[in-house]
Amino acid sequence: MKKQQGCILSARAWIMTTVAVALLATPVTIQAQQPEAGGDKPAAGEDASQSDFDALVEIAAERYAEEDFEGAIAAFKKAHEAKPSESNILYNIGRLYEKTGNFESAIEYYEKFVNEPDIDIDARQDAVARIKTLREVLKMREEKEKPTEKEKPEEKEKPEETDKTVVVTPPGPEAESKRKLGLPITFLALGGASLAAGGAFTYLTNQSSQAAQDATTLEDLRTANEQGATRALLADSFFVAGGVLAAVGVVFLVRSGSNDSEGKAQLSPILDRNGAGMGLRISF
Repeated sequence: MKKQQGCILSARAWIMTTVAVALLATPVTIQAQQPEAGGDKPAAGEDASQSDFDALVEIAAERYAEEDFEGAIAAFKKAHEAKPSESNILYNIGRLYEKTGNFESAIEYYEKFVNEPDIDIDARQDAVARIKTLREVLKMREEKEKPTEKEKPEEKEKPEETDKTVVVTPPGPEAESKRKLGLPITFLALGGASLAAGGAFTYLTNQSSQAAQDATTLEDLRTANEQGATRALLADSFFVAGGVLAAVGVVFLVRSGSNDSEGKAQLSPILDRNGAGMGLRISF
């Protein structure tokens, strides 16, 4: 008797699901799954699950008849939770979402339905076709929502700018003072760098002189003397240039404190066979 009652409940569940699908006007046919002859008797937990499933499917059908599609969707979702093996419920949820215009959710549940095992081939093909169609509709919606060139707001022409008088604010005392100190500091820095370079080449000249003293061959002596002469010439040039640049920096630094116009300095290189140097011409 208990086995027969389980068969009746299972058949009722499939009948309610078929009613729901018929209400949704889908081509899917849901068939009742009868228990196998001689099979084990369903457990008490399975009877409760089937009972809950039957009640939820019936509620979903009632909500659909009342055009409460959201309520029908909620009931179908609970029914699928009660009995996940009923894959056709996923299709019904997709159809309801499609009916409400929520194509994204409809595609989601159609895809879940298609990926379920043991689905009727016709139902699977129908779900795949609906997925393809809904995606095309969504694409059309996106293209329609994009503003066309004509719909884009036209940029307003900017009014012609009238002539405006630009007022230049003269530099303040601090800016003027910094500007006056900039040139002397630059010359002093260059002079210091040149003197440092002269000192470095002087050190190298001494090394060349020591190498000449320690030379054991004529070739080594000649190489050391040539290097020493070149380094000595460079050392003298850097010392002269450094002294000149430092002197110019001092002159400008002294004159920066006065209100007179700044002096002008012109440097010119002096090169001959006897040495090298820098010529300085200053006008006050």
